[in-house]
Amino acid sequence: MEESVVADFVGRVHAASFGTDEPVTGRVLLSQRRLVLATDDGKETVPLSRVFDVVVGSVPGDLRSFFNDSVTVAYEQDGSRRAALVEGEPEDMDKFVRLLFKALLRNVTVTVR
Repeated sequence: MEESVVADFVGRVHAASFGTDEPVTGRVLLSQRRLVLATDDGKETVPLSRVFDVVVGSVPGDLRSFFNDSVTVAYEQDGSRRAALVEGEPEDMDKFVRLLFKALLRNVTVTVR
């Protein structure tokens, strides 16, 4: 089965694996199974099955000076907890957030009170 991209845009990204304390320009790709942050120097692939938290509009303290509004995706990889930050144009981010939550909640049973 082919994996199709549901969101694709250029923004500012940060992940510990990039080896820099500052965000860099990168391409953000989202499919139903994974989030990929690609830069000139490498990429970070986040399987959506490993995501345990998503925070919209709040930036962690040590990166607050670099980002205005962002999406922080927390995930587990290789036995440790990591976070990736994404920032883009408002219309790109609105669509990205909607599609990210849609992908994360796909086939999840929920109870509404």
